[in-house]
Amino acid sequence: MRRIIVTAIICAISVFSLSAQKQAPSSTKEKTVSENAKGDAGKKNPFSESSTNMSYSLDAPSGRAMLAATNPDYPVTPGDIYTLSFFTSTEASSIKLFVESDYTINLTIFGRLDASDLSFRDLKKKVEAQVERSYPNSSPSLILTGTGVFTVKVEGEVTDCGLVQAWGLTRLSEIVDLVKTKYSSIRTVRVLDRLGKERTNDLFKASRLGDLTQDPYVHPEDRIILKRAERIVTIGGEVLKPGIYQLLEGEGLSDLVEFYGHGLTELANPQRVSLVRNVLPSNPLGETTTFDYESTAQVEIINCDSIMVPSIKELLPCVYFEGAVGVGVEGADLQSSQRESYTFIPGETLGHAVQALRAKFTAVSDLPNAYIIRDSKKIPVDLAKFLYDNEYSQDVTMLKNDVVIVPFRQFFVSVSGAVNKPGRYPYVPDRSWDYYVNLAGGFDSDKNSRQKVDIVDVQGKNHDKNRLIQPEDSVVAAQNSTLYGFGKFATIISTAVSVIALVISLLSL
Repeated sequence: MRRIIVTAIICAISVFSLSAQKQAPSSTKEKTVSENAKGDAGKKNPFSESSTNMSYSLDAPSGRAMLAATNPDYPVTPGDIYTLSFFTSTEASSIKLFVESDYTINLTIFGRLDASDLSFRDLKKKVEAQVERSYPNSSPSLILTGTGVFTVKVEGEVTDCGLVQAWGLTRLSEIVDLVKTKYSSIRTVRVLDRLGKERTNDLFKASRLGDLTQDPYVHPEDRIILKRAERIVTIGGEVLKPGIYQLLEGEGLSDLVEFYGHGLTELANPQRVSLVRNVLPSNPLGETTTFDYESTAQVEIINCDSIMVPSIKELLPCVYFEGAVGVGVEGADLQSSQRESYTFIPGETLGHAVQALRAKFTAVSDLPNAYIIRDSKKIPVDLAKFLYDNEYSQDVTMLKNDVVIVPFRQFFVSVSGAVNKPGRYPYVPDRSWDYYVNLAGGFDSDKNSRQKVDIVDVQGKNHDKNRLIQPEDSVVAAQNSTLYGFGKFATIISTAVSVIALVISLLSL
């Protein structure tokens, strides 16, 4: 029964303490480096309540207390607040405990305790055992109700030297991420503790290899010193882990490729590896060299170098699609020819390429009338069958440098000749020639008689008047009026007659 009562009291005290901490006004905080660094306005302090860092997802400060209480590594930290509950022979008692700056804890009637280098779990066992010795069967319980906050100093190659807030579960990498510049070395981060003991940490090993001994928790009065990285190089292309890396002294090309880049991919072409040397005293523009990675001796890698491992896919042949492919400005229908290249694996067919480029074809692409130009020969091919009919009986195996021409199919009809308003008019399905002549203002009766027209398609072939008009057809109204034809030559004839009459008159004189 006594243990049930003690448990209830402890829970009530914990809830009250956490609620009080949530409602208490925030105390004045140390100004962080991120607040001083105006140029890094986008950075967030991972120790603020609004942080999205997983380690701080619970509401601070109560959330931190819960996290610390369940973490076996949480160290006793100056500023920590504990609640010690126990039973005496007459009543239940509780004591508020506070960790002072020298790591001592005043246990009141139980004396003072030095908590240096203790975790909360070890402290809990030690305090409860001490109370149990003084009051046997008192059911003591030590609860962490608040975590301490302290500052560490940062200096060296940082955005600004100054103080940064931290707490007991803040790791070194979190502080460094806040204050580093693009030139800061993460390979040799120096940490001096309050006793003057120094340690150098490699944060790259911590992130790549999971070696958390290289990313320890920070402690009150720590000094974190960053220096400038000596070699920052880039590797890209066909490696498993492309990126920007900081090399240590003695490391070269093979280390960059095999360790940092994690090796070549299956598609890598090691015979054509390129080295871009951006910093070169003899040429301020830099230079590029190409070499065989597998047969070349170790290549010297200097600061700002960039290694690119190409893909064997760059050696694959390609074909070209020209004409009504791609998209126009802001996605509009094409108004001029475009050219699209398509890299393929030998043996691949045109139908496969058309399916892959489906999004490149628009309403103006005349797919049924497409053709291939191969060695000056023209091979007709209906691309619409590949896209819409799943018909591949006439599929063609692609060859290097084939050119696939996709003609335009513009949706307009031209009306010219003896009409009042010749021009181009929008195509409307299921219309005959007289619809478009009427759009053009009708026949010019002075020039046309008997409504004679010629229908010519885009290929230049003439068609009967009874045929329905198709896109890009031309409707030509004939200028066949006899009077109009005579009028064109009447002036010339009358002028010629007048000249002849004048000549005869002169001769007679």
